[in-house]
Amino acid sequence: MTSNSLTLTFPQAGESDTPVNELRGIESLQVEQLYLTHSAELEKFLLARTRSKDITEVIMQDIYLKLMAIPDLGIIKHPNAYLIRLANNLLIDHIRHQNRQRQHFEQRPVEEMDYTSPEPCLAEQAHYAQLLAQYQQALGELPSETQEIVRLHHVEGLSQPVIAQKLGKSLSWIEKSIAKALIHCHNRIGDINY
Repeated sequence: MTSNSLTLTFPQAGESDTPVNELRGIESLQVEQLYLTHSAELEKFLLARTRSKDITEVIMQDIYLKLMAIPDLGIIKHPNAYLIRLANNLLIDHIRHQNRQRQHFEQRPVEEMDYTSPEPCLAEQAHYAQLLAQYQQALGELPSETQEIVRLHHVEGLSQPVIAQKLGKSLSWIEKSIAKALIHCHNRIGDINY
């Protein structure tokens, strides 16, 4: 076997009745030969970059598994270059995986951690859109002055005393208007499950 190319010869159809398991045994033997031929150089390459025997061993196992997954080793024309590239790519994948884990498990105070999703899922979006439409319809059935009070209080965030002063109404009247609007919305929409 040369280091420049590997060829795997299979019998032509009708030549031999070799069972499939024997052919797989031949493939496994060729993978093992290729691996053993280049393992010392691959280990040296990985140790120089990782400075860790453990990481090197993990990547060497991954190289062997990748080789086992190749159905025809004959497609590898330059095994040495292929294996060095494979080792380098697996090393990059390993480093990226470590970085993701480090970021995920980064120690931060619990108060700073955000457990909320940045936006609701599609089902929640549809639910809230439907709920908003129901509220808008229920509020549309109220007198315009009551709609304005609800808008000022719940949308603009104004306090009830400020609304009373702005509209020239008593605080009691503003409170009762908001209460009537909430009761009306509750009766029109029914029980709301959040």
